[in-house]
Amino acid sequence: MLNEINALRHVANVSGRFELVGRLDDALGMYEREERDEGVEAKEVKSKIDEYGRAYATGRRKESSARVWMIPTKEASGLLDQAKVEGEAAIPTSQVLINHLPLATHFEKTSDRDTVLRSLRITGLLSGYNVFALVRGGGTSGQAGAVGLAMARALAILREDVKEVLTAGMFINLLYQGMTDIQTAP
Repeated sequence: MLNEINALRHVANVSGRFELVGRLDDALGMYEREERDEGVEAKEVKSKIDEYGRAYATGRRKESSARVWMIPTKEASGLLDQAKVEGEAAIPTSQVLINHLPLATHFEKTSDRDTVLRSLRITGLLSGYNVFALVRGGGTSGQAGAVGLAMARALAILREDVKEVLTAGMFINLLYQGMTDIQTAP
């Protein structure tokens, strides 16, 4: 009904019936958002860092959508800031939980796990962050792509220096996928 009234408002405006346009504006004004610009800006925010240093980002692929939180590991917090580590340091361990399940349990296929961890691998930060993700909709490959995209976005806001690496890595991945599609074509 509101869409029809809005269409009538447009017709009245085009036909020069400005008094009718004003009355239709008043009628539709009750149903419009008061602060329309702030609502649009809120939709555009897809990633942020909270007061505890956790990065939050979202990602979508096909019919899947994912929300990801990345937190630096305690063991790696010192290593991530240093340019060079002296001696034999213990390798920090990290966790990747997808819908409250370990990565290998949620994504059984190796290719899906590789898609999820791609951004951490190409930046060399594989064990530097704990990752918690909630993903819904679609199949496993779509969910893996959505989580991988959200992780790349979160990593980009956590570490400004990896944006170029992530962009180049994603370009190389797309190029590689295109080459394999050509090679497998009959």
